Amino acid sequence: MDEKIKIAIDLMKNDSLEEALNILNEILREDKKNFEALKYKGNVLRLMGRFDEALEVFEEALAIKEDEELNTFRMLAKLKIK
Repeated sequence: MDEKIKIAIDLMKNDSLEEALNILNEILREDKKNFEALKYKGNVLRLMGRFDEALEVFEEALAIKEDEELNTFRMLAKLKIK
């Protein structure tokens, strides 16, 4: 896993969601199809209560690769659960 993604995950776990989102967006500027970055970006957006944006990102990630955990995150976003 990319070191920047690990940093973003740590920030997310410490509720530094805006900082985590900034790092994930930076990764995605370089590689728009980075599955891990999309997966965690969607999750950060969900935790921020930005459910519609999270759903869009989850759909984008699932178009790249099917993932059980991501499907769970997507369902939580649909139900508007942080």
